[in-house]
Amino acid sequence: MQYANDSFALFRTNQAAAGCTAACRAFLPQRPASAIDYEDDTERFMQDVHSGIPIALLAAPVAVSSFADYRQVFGYLHSLGVKSFHNVLLRADITIWAYLEVMRRHHRAAFLSSPCAAVTEYIRRHRPGLLPYLMPVYSPLLCTGIYLRKYCSLTDRIAFLSPCVAKRKEIRALDSRGYNITIHKLQQYLVQHNIDLSNYPAVDFNDRPEGTGLTLGVYGGLSESIAAHLPDRQFIKIGGPGKVYRWLTAYEQLACENGPLPHLAELYNCQAGCEGGTGISALQKKGLTPIDTKWSELGPAAAKSSRIRTDNLFKTFYQTLQLTDFMP
Repeated sequence: MQYANDSFALFRTNQAAAGCTAACRAFLPQRPASAIDYEDDTERFMQDVHSGIPIALLAAPVAVSSFADYRQVFGYLHSLGVKSFHNVLLRADITIWAYLEVMRRHHRAAFLSSPCAAVTEYIRRHRPGLLPYLMPVYSPLLCTGIYLRKYCSLTDRIAFLSPCVAKRKEIRALDSRGYNITIHKLQQYLVQHNIDLSNYPAVDFNDRPEGTGLTLGVYGGLSESIAAHLPDRQFIKIGGPGKVYRWLTAYEQLACENGPLPHLAELYNCQAGCEGGTGISALQKKGLTPIDTKWSELGPAAAKSSRIRTDNLFKTFYQTLQLTDFMP
């Protein structure tokens, strides 16, 4: 696994945000903390569950660690009528498989990662010149929804227990009536309505017997998972609005000059990645490590064992899945 060469290191030192992000960041500090809020779909979701609409809940990886016992949260939601619960971390294996296939087919190409909805939308709106570099693979959330719809015949509406405000547009692309329920808003709802979770039995993921995935769940990140299979490629990992948007400006300039680019740039709007997303409480974010310094590797024995298991898993994907189902 390698980082890009020294001429590319300048991108990692840029601190200022760009475009509309800079304007937002300039305005928000002037407002009282209590005045800064956002809208998600928690209230609509609760109303529709109570009215008997069949809904399946997809949960982001960080949702598991965001509650004292996520299974009791699921138990409460199940008592209201939520039909099933699905682990997005598990389906991230499909995303990694698709990334690997694209990168193997385009050995010398440079790509920008696509899981961060905020960064992806920024590129589409404000940096269209970078669209050819955007990885043509859906996010783990969309891969999960597509898999459940097409390969598991799920017909219920889809809700996402989410760490990110920006995922609302993504979930609507998957299901026009779908719900983006941020973790923080659900936590607030439980407190405001005096929900005692201890009154509800533990309910786990419906797909729990399949495990928690062999890629992100083992390696801890997108680049780490891919580097285990493509150790000769170059990767860079950046998070935070004070870095990533100015970094994209420099990236576009270097691309126009045919300068050296990493094979994959893993980018996040939030400093700590999805674990510290915009839909996570400030208390939960406290102490999280910035994503661009968070880089871990398995030991040789563990890496070899995991590599064998993922290779076997990916072989089954080739036999049972259509790659193009998970690409725009």
